[in-house]
Amino acid sequence: MPNALRLWFEPDTDGTGELFAEVHSGGFAGVSSAWFDAGQLVAFARRLGSSFPLPSTEPLSIEGGFWSKSGSVIEQLHVGLKFYPIGSTGKVGCRVSLATHIHANQDRPESQSLVAVELNTKYEQLRNFSRALELLVTGHIDEVHLQVEG
Repeated sequence: MPNALRLWFEPDTDGTGELFAEVHSGGFAGVSSAWFDAGQLVAFARRLGSSFPLPSTEPLSIEGGFWSKSGSVIEQLHVGLKFYPIGSTGKVGCRVSLATHIHANQDRPESQSLVAVELNTKYEQLRNFSRALELLVTGHIDEVHLQVEG
């Protein structure tokens, strides 16, 4: 299977929804999901599409999973997407981190499956991805793919 990132979104009636992510890279693969505020995803997509160049010191990222009771710290990351420049030639890295859910008192931490990969793309593909992500969250398309190199 070629290197790929595929996302799909199942909205709820309260302005949130479950974002599913599937990644394949160099023989590694994984799928997971996390709940997000739809407005947060749209804002992230717009910020991603309008950032040129991407900040080299602080990647643009979004994370979902199980958060602390205060909501300030993610205790269990299930879906993480991080975008950053690679060098100065217009190459962009996308770090995809996926993990299965572990429920307190039901699962052992060792039973959690994890995958983290870097996909390489370029700014034009990133702009296309960001527009498609916004369309996905607003219900205009069913899935989005990040066009990657290699």
